[in-house]
Amino acid sequence: MFQKMKFRYIVGITLTVYLSMVYATTVFPLSEDLEAVLLSVAVYGIVPFWFFTYQFRLQNVSVSTFVFTDGAERWIASVIGLIVLSIAFTLSLFWLQLYVFLPVSPDWAAYLLEPIALPEDPIYLAITIGLLIFLEPVAEEFIFRGVLLSRMTMKTSRWGGILISSLLFGLAHDDIIGSFLFGIIAALLYLKTRNLLAPILLHIFYNAFFALTMAYAPAWPEAIRIQEAADIAEKVMPNAIVLAVSTLLLGLFAFWLAKEEVWKKNRSVVFMNKKSQGH
Repeated sequence: MFQKMKFRYIVGITLTVYLSMVYATTVFPLSEDLEAVLLSVAVYGIVPFWFFTYQFRLQNVSVSTFVFTDGAERWIASVIGLIVLSIAFTLSLFWLQLYVFLPVSPDWAAYLLEPIALPEDPIYLAITIGLLIFLEPVAEEFIFRGVLLSRMTMKTSRWGGILISSLLFGLAHDDIIGSFLFGIIAALLYLKTRNLLAPILLHIFYNAFFALTMAYAPAWPEAIRIQEAADIAEKVMPNAIVLAVSTLLLGLFAFWLAKEEVWKKNRSVVFMNKKSQGH
């Protein structure tokens, strides 16, 4: 299973492919948009697909062992709630980071406020959004919640696996703190359901909100969205309220997901599911 897959192998292969493609584009220059799309397809599509296809065949298991719809009705409502809470928490946490950093490190705050560059060409824009919404979440969940979480849990402890995998997930993103906390929730959700479909759906809808609003409605939701330095002081109250409420509710969610008896119950459910599939 995932415990037998070496995280360093997929990291090494991914870096090799990425650096090779970057070098190739210096020899054969491409447009900026095409280069970004090809790199994303290679890193988040071709490499993970090849790696996991090879590993599943090697271990004689099916992807349906880790991603299945059976029992989804038990956790789909939780995923919907987590999507809403995660988005609200991320937006208000972004405000808090700016509120803290602006007086002590204005340059860092200015960097955080810089809009993410998206392609102007509508075709490349659609492809980029599609990659952000579908390809990246699937690849990252298989890598971080599948391989890394399982490997680190085996080598350390359950919480060691959760924290290490979430920390590395955070370091792989610009928003380190927000991504780290998102990684903890996604890891707990996977450990509760033992089904990668749950964190994949959470990740897809989370990315979809931010990708679509960045592209088509960058100021929405108006009450708490921070776009310039003046918004930080002007929108203190709504952001503080959203941050407090979402933190409380996410904490309660995390406590519920972390309950040991829930994990025990779901381990037996998944074991029965695997037996019924012949794995």
